[in-house]
Amino acid sequence: MYPEIGAVLDVLKGMIYFNGRVFDDQDRLMGMVEFDSAEDLFILQCRVLGGLLLPLNGSRTAGSSIGINLTDQALTQLYAEFDIHLNMVGLHLNVLSLQVPIDYQLNGGGLHLEACLLQPPDTVQADGRAFGFLPLWLIDILIPSNVEKITSDFFQTLAMGNDGQGGRIELTGLQRAPLKNSLLISADAEALSNGTIKLGFNLQRRFATEQMKVIAELKAFKEQLWNAFYQDYKKVKKERGCQ
Repeated sequence: MYPEIGAVLDVLKGMIYFNGRVFDDQDRLMGMVEFDSAEDLFILQCRVLGGLLLPLNGSRTAGSSIGINLTDQALTQLYAEFDIHLNMVGLHLNVLSLQVPIDYQLNGGGLHLEACLLQPPDTVQADGRAFGFLPLWLIDILIPSNVEKITSDFFQTLAMGNDGQGGRIELTGLQRAPLKNSLLISADAEALSNGTIKLGFNLQRRFATEQMKVIAELKAFKEQLWNAFYQDYKKVKKERGCQ
């Protein structure tokens, strides 16, 4: 359905493994997402009943005491924990237990979702050989630094940047107008200035050579996803007798 997105995923095959877990303020597991480019695997898990988001390992009995209502006009505080494994041209980089607080708020102005990186990951591990033949000790001499420290410093800078407020991503859904969907995404962060960041962007540009086609497909996918969430939201409001 989206051939350009598929082409990019083919290029990334075997390079990325991502596992994310979302918890509520009671430390209950509310959802999971897993992406494995080596196995062509994408899994999204959550449990919904009676308009409530339920814990994955909890009871299926609906009730406000056990679930989270994402359609009420209220602030819901969550946090996510990520494990990321990258195979970058032979260099294996593992980022474990990267924790990100999330604020989910629905009000008269629409949806507001904010994620903020406040601390670096618990563990950063590097092994393998860059480009299949460059050992880590040689990379450490050439940079000069070591890959694990550079990665840790990168996340530390994100966590301490913006005058101590941390790296931040905000997603805001504007009020819906007839025949028009509105979605605003913004990001605010600081990053280290070194050759590894430049290398990463150069690799990204090589992987997405048809950038405008990829962007067009991502926009179409976003519109479909946004419309699906909106239709579900209207259905829940109608069932509950809300105006």
